[in-house]
Amino acid sequence: QRIKNKYHFRQKLFPSILKKFLTITRLSSIGILFVLSTLLYYSCHKENSSNSTATVALQPIDQQSLKQVMALDKQNKQATFVFVNEVPGISAMHNRVITLPPIGNDLRIDFDQYLHKGHNGPLYIILPDNYAGPKEKFIMKAFPDYKGWYGSMLSNKFVMYAAK
Repeated sequence: QRIKNKYHFRQKLFPSILKKFLTITRLSSIGILFVLSTLLYYSCHKENSSNSTATVALQPIDQQSLKQVMALDKQNKQATFVFVNEVPGISAMHNRVITLPPIGNDLRIDFDQYLHKGHNGPLYIILPDNYAGPKEKFIMKAFPDYKGWYGSMLSNKFVMYAAK
């Protein structure tokens, strides 16, 4: 009779424990799959976003450069100012302002995002000095209807390219 009770104990208790174990295992496996798929998703997007320009941090424009830009803004009508970095007081400007996404060091850009066709008065592109070279060329090519570019230093950290 003792053997019968042991057998009965296994027969009644084991299936309920097994059901709970399988339920927990299923939930755990679903959780593990969710975590793994999330990690895979973010690792792929991290790899892609490292090529994007959204992660590039630029210093905000300095006071000396900002003063010169604001003076140009007051002197001109129907001008366009182009920036790739933070500009305090941008809402106080009287002319059109275009803020382009920063260009990463890998120089990968979606050129259509930068392209601005047409001619609408003088154009002033204000860039950090580390944009010298291919980055500045990309941005100037994004305004194909402007010719006669000339550059001037606004400060030791910012350059302004202008075309009429």
